[in-house]
Amino acid sequence: MSTPVSEATPWSDALLEDYCKRYFRAVGAPLLPSARQTLLAVLPRDVDKELTDRPFYWMWVETMHETPPETVLFLTFRDDVEAAAIPDACKIERIHAGSYRMQRIVASARHRGAFAVAYQRAQVASPFVLMNVKVSYLSDRRLDRMESYLVDLRDYRIYSEAMSVLGGTDLSDERPLETQILAVPVDFDQIFSLIKKTVQRQVALDDHTWSREARARLDRELRTLDDYYASLEDAGSHPETPDEPAPREAFAALEGPADTGSGTEPPVSRFSRAAERELRRSELVWRGEPRVEVRPLQVALLYLSAVPESLCEVNLS
Repeated sequence: MSTPVSEATPWSDALLEDYCKRYFRAVGAPLLPSARQTLLAVLPRDVDKELTDRPFYWMWVETMHETPPETVLFLTFRDDVEAAAIPDACKIERIHAGSYRMQRIVASARHRGAFAVAYQRAQVASPFVLMNVKVSYLSDRRLDRMESYLVDLRDYRIYSEAMSVLGGTDLSDERPLETQILAVPVDFDQIFSLIKKTVQRQVALDDHTWSREARARLDRELRTLDDYYASLEDAGSHPETPDEPAPREAFAALEGPADTGSGTEPPVSRFSRAAERELRRSELVWRGEPRVEVRPLQVALLYLSAVPESLCEVNLS
């Protein structure tokens, strides 16, 4: 099953800590001993640039050929941290899903993981392309779903739910010396065309109740908007009685005299009102029109010994 992002279980402190540990290990940032549910990470220069917002500082360092001390982050995933557990000259940072530092870590991981190459230890390995795609169902509400596809470059067969199977595969970012690589040309245009066709087929088979409900809500809002501007036209076509001042005049009386130079407020023309109405309608349509957005998030070139048996092939015929 694909993963609906918006319905996923909220990240707990334990999940956040595990994510940060795996991130720092992946980028080569040493982790120093620290108290439970805390991390003490020494940032290499390239990681420091991504996690700290100091562009002018690094510009000065590189211009002056300085060697600054390494930045040390002290991250905690609980509230009750003892003062004795906080290292000297370190600022404590409480990490949660919406914290600034966590956002920088996720952005760095997303940037670094946008493309990867990995190898499975085997005698002969064949090339595959793994692509993770976010499918977003958009209207005045939003639902995101993650899809993962594996394309066999030998015959361009495509398999779905690849990450759930390959997550347990032992892969390395360095080619094993004993592994022979099968050379196959990579046609990314054909790969993207296959995945696009697969996603379109999947979306066509989905339940589109959400789209019909979104369209009904949008139609109601558009009718309400039309009724509002129609009422303004009706009010403008009838002369006002002395006992019942026009709404615009009533508001002007409450706010005081308008500073227009001549002491009178210019009337609203039908052209201005029609332009305002069209602007409001376009805003409602932009916000509430049901649509599907597909965005590739990650691409990986994998060398595997064979197609995992548990993968399900997608039939595009």
